[in-house]
Amino acid sequence: MKKVRLTVVMLFVALATGCEPQSSVRPEQMQNVATQVADLAAKLDDYQASADTVLGQLSQYGVVDANLMAKAQKLNKEIDRVQPQVAAIAEAIRTADISGNDLEAWVKMAGAANAASAPVNPYAPFIAGGLGILDIILAWFVKRKSDEAKANALKYQAHKQGVELTMKQVSLDDNTKAVEEDLYRNIGNARTALGVK
Repeated sequence: MKKVRLTVVMLFVALATGCEPQSSVRPEQMQNVATQVADLAAKLDDYQASADTVLGQLSQYGVVDANLMAKAQKLNKEIDRVQPQVAAIAEAIRTADISGNDLEAWVKMAGAANAASAPVNPYAPFIAGGLGILDIILAWFVKRKSDEAKANALKYQAHKQGVELTMKQVSLDDNTKAVEEDLYRNIGNARTALGVK
């Protein structure tokens, strides 16, 4: 039983990572792998049926003994028992909401997979708790980044308004009009170079 679970997990990991090392696996790629797992489960059913047919014929001719037939049937029962669990987890990963950044998407996918494994995973509540804490920490970081971006935008706006007001005040003097024109021309050129309107 443990060997079958280990084999299924190893197959899932091999599909997820591929044969060649990758710099990172994207959440979208993992969802595609989950779809492939469902396809492989259907193919596995076909292989099981074919193997049963071949073993049955070999058994009729005495090539295969009853012990081997019993082992094959036991393995098929174990596969049939584990397959719905793997399918449920793969479906949860495939349909998980992966909006947000990659780390948020991975946490959401892990939460969906954990929830789907809860009927057979005694550690699911602990994993859910850990993922919940991680989700809170991520939300805090996202809010902090958003607050920093807003503060920076307000600082820029204040700087811009201060410069404009100062330039208006200074532009009343004829000697500084040339400096003002140069400043605005330089700002315009910099915006053009940066592709900003």
